[in-house]
Parts: sequence; C-alpha cells; structure tokens
Amino acid sequence: MTRKRLFRSGLALLFALCAWGGVAAAAPGGELVIATRAEPNAMDPQFSAVGTNQATAMQMFEPLFTRDAQLRLQPALALTAQRVSPTQWEIALRPNVKFHDGQPFDAEDVRFSLARAAKVPNSPAPFKARVANISQVEVLGPLRVRVTTRKPDPQALVNISTVMMVSSKLGAKLETQQFNAGAAAIGTGPYRFVRWVPADRLELRRFEQYWGDKPAFERVTVRYMTADAARLAALESGTVDLIDAVPVFDLESLRRKARFELWQAPTVTLIYLGMELERNVNPSVTDLQGRPLGVNPFKDVRVRRAISMAINREQLVGKLLGGMGTPANQIVPRGTPGFNSAMPPERFDLAQARALLAEAGYPHGFRLTLHAPNNRYPNDALVAQGLAIQLAKLGIQMQLDTVPKNVFLPRASKREYGFYLYGFGAATGEALHVMRSLLATPDAKRGWGANNRGHYSNPRVDRLLEQATASEHGPALDALVEEAAAVAFADLAVIPLYHQVASWAGRPGLSFTARRDERTLAQNVGLAAGREENRP
Repeated sequence: MTRKRLFRSGLALLFALCAWGGVAAAAPGGELVIATRAEPNAMDPQFSAVGTNQATAMQMFEPLFTRDAQLRLQPALALTAQRVSPTQWEIALRPNVKFHDGQPFDAEDVRFSLARAAKVPNSPAPFKARVANISQVEVLGPLRVRVTTRKPDPQALVNISTVMMVSSKLGAKLETQQFNAGAAAIGTGPYRFVRWVPADRLELRRFEQYWGDKPAFERVTVRYMTADAARLAALESGTVDLIDAVPVFDLESLRRKARFELWQAPTVTLIYLGMELERNVNPSVTDLQGRPLGVNPFKDVRVRRAISMAINREQLVGKLLGGMGTPANQIVPRGTPGFNSAMPPERFDLAQARALLAEAGYPHGFRLTLHAPNNRYPNDALVAQGLAIQLAKLGIQMQLDTVPKNVFLPRASKREYGFYLYGFGAATGEALHVMRSLLATPDAKRGWGANNRGHYSNPRVDRLLEQATASEHGPALDALVEEAAAVAFADLAVIPLYHQVASWAGRPGLSFTARRDERTLAQNVGLAAGREENRP
C-alpha cells in the first residue's frame, strides 16, 4: 500500500470506485481451466490466512476493503470509512450486494464475520491478530457499522481488510466442514461454489448477480497439479488454459513459443529459514554421532549468523531459480513500505562463517535436519537440496525431510521442526502486519506471533511494533517499522533467503493480471482485445 495519509482522524476515507481485478469482461459464456500448484486445506475463508487458502477464497468471498494487483487498498463491500474518534471507525457498506443464495449483504453480516474470525478452531494460521483489538461492532443501520477498538488503532482498516465476509444467516454454530461440503460456501464474490474434490479440483460458476464487473468466463475449473511437469504438460496439450508457478527452467523455452502467453511479477513473498529459538532442545539437531545435544545451538546468535553467512544467495537464485528471485536481507523487498534501505545485504563469507561456528563452540559442526515443503514454492525441494550442500561446506552434516505442504504445515504448527524452509508474503503491501505475525513474541490473547513457529522473542522488537501499531501512517510509522526490521534481522530472528518472482503461462488470446501477492484468481483472467471465446 502506498504511503499516503489515508487514515486521518475525523475525516472520511473516500476510495475511488474501481473494477474488480482489472480485467476487461469478455463475451458471456465459455469455460476456463486453471492448473495450480498449491491446494487449499479448506473452503472456509476464515480458516487460514495462508496465501493458498485466501486465493481460493477471493474468488467466492470478499472483504470490506480489498487490494489491487499492486496491493493498494481499494473498496469492496465497504465504500467509505470515517474515523470518528481515536478508537472508533464508522463504515458505510455497498448497497445492493447479494450473497450467492440471494440473501442481501448487510451490517449484521459484518458484525458476525468479524466476531467469527477470532475463534475459528484448529486454524494453522488464524485471523485472531487481525481482530483482537476490536472490542465492539455496532450495527447503526442496514448498511452502516461502527467498529470500536480497545486502543487507538490507525491500522484497523488494514487488519479488517484481510477478513472475508460470511453470511450471518448461516448461524452461530457455523463450522469449517460446512464450507468444505459446500453448504456454507456462500459468498458475495464473482464466482460461486459448485464442487470441491480435495487433491483434484474446485469447480466454480459465475455469479450472475455479482455487484461488480462480471468475470469473462461462465465456468471455471481449478485443477490441483503439484508436479511441475504435469502442469506444463497439461498446458502444452491444451487440457488447461492457464498454469501458475511455471517451472523456472522452462521459462525460456515458453518465451520462444508464440502459442503461449507468459506473465511475471516481482512478489512480496519472502522465502526464509526458521529455527526453534525458545526450547533448550532442538528436535532437528543432534551431535555428529546422532545423539541429542542437550543444548539448542540456535539460541546462540553466532550460530545463526554462521549459517546465514554460509549461504550463497546469488547462487541459489541464479542456479536453482533461473534468476526468478532477489536475494533478501529483510522481510519485504525494496519499494515496499517498511523496507529499511540502510540495512546491509546478507553477505556470503564461508571462512568467516566457519570461524563464527567454532567461536560458538562447534568447530566440527553438528547434525542438522532441514524440513521443507516439496510442492509449495517454485523449486522448494531443490532449494532445500542446494542449502544442504552449501551448509555441508560449513561443517554441518545435513539431512533433508521434504514433504507435501498439507503435511508440512500441521507439523510445523505443532513445532515439530527445529529448522525449516518456508515462506511468508506481505499481502497487505507493507511490513508491519507481517512482522507482527512472524517476528513478534507469540501472544495468544492479542494474536501476535501467530506464524512465529520458532518462538523468537525480543522485547525491543515488540516495543517498536507496538509503537508502530499505534502510529498514524507517515514517516513516524515508517521509521519505527524500519528500526524493528534492523533489530530483528541483526538478531536473525529468521534467516532471509530471497523474494520470489512469480510466473504464469496461458494459451494465446488470454489476458491476465499478475499480482504481487502471487494469487491466481479466475476473475483476473480475460480475453485479449479482439479475441472471442470459442471453447465449448
């Protein structure tokens, strides 16, 4: 989100009305088949804040405020917001919006949705932090609500913008399984739910009563194809129309083929190494004979620094990602609010890394298991192999444990991993939100540290994030977030590796809006100018 003074006390926040997704509508009818690498683990839009789940939800459900392809805040189910006191916001809702079952969207649905988001059980990435500061949601009329926060919260609309609205008519006992079965998969979005077959497909139909611009295709099938070769073969055979996560080593050949379109976007997704930092025993570490160490070496910042310095990020990006990434030294890439330009890049220095490891008491290293998904990010398992080779040169005996994302995430959330590869995207277009989730001391009451699986804790970082949360948008907030980044990454709360570049490929005649959050949305696919849809 650009740093303009959007949240001024006592002034209405007027957002320019904009078309959803930026794709011109095509002639009615036609079918679109998308092959995607990652599959959601639920149809409940409030079950998990991870990108895969939210990309799926955004086709059927909507928040009050959304984000365009560049992650700038835009109106969705709300039209305006006015900060009437330091702790109160009044929000005017869009009229004439209907749910897929024909029921009107109104203020009761807002109250219900914001209350439910805090308490969806068994969530691997909960929304609690986004709504924890809300003390009350009052219905002022059918299309007007007042949101009261416990403390002044200039970030309230940023937090609310991440929560999808669901129908209050579904009842207080609404469960995730009801969404998965389709009975509760009723949103206000451009597509409506037809059928979900886990590990196979999601079927959608265009919602003809949608309040915004109608999407180009009447029918959409999203196929889940975790294998890169399978997605590419499906595109080349014409079985599917569009694929995401294009295999990096096939990009150049696709560029040379006129029968395919290619789209790319630099993203806000950081790929990083996380570590157990709280417990005295690290489940992923043993001595060289395979026996428990009895101490957690990662609690020593010299060990974390040694590992970071032993990683050649340029080599990882160049050789294993085909250049489709940018070496990272902090949580957001350059050009994103919260990026600290004064922070030095993470440097590769194997000799110094060995000296640091010896200084920390491990001159001969130790055994270490790296856990990673093998179907979540481009070449994630291959990157894990590359890291194992690089860290072996440090003197650390490496083992790999790569598993599908749906296996990885529950185990990671239970803290079974003491050293792991994963990613996190700043989907709000700025650093504060993601830093509270990934770097703040875990605090279940207010929802901070929800994705801090290593339980990193630094009181100074927490204080800076607390001050930033209470700050108005502008230079003061930026300075606090940038200082928090400098402290946390000097401490190597996580070891940053690179920010991804995302790629999509499709058949000729399609247009597509590539998003910085990497989300593949059916409503972002259209027909190029002068083309007509001729699929049956």
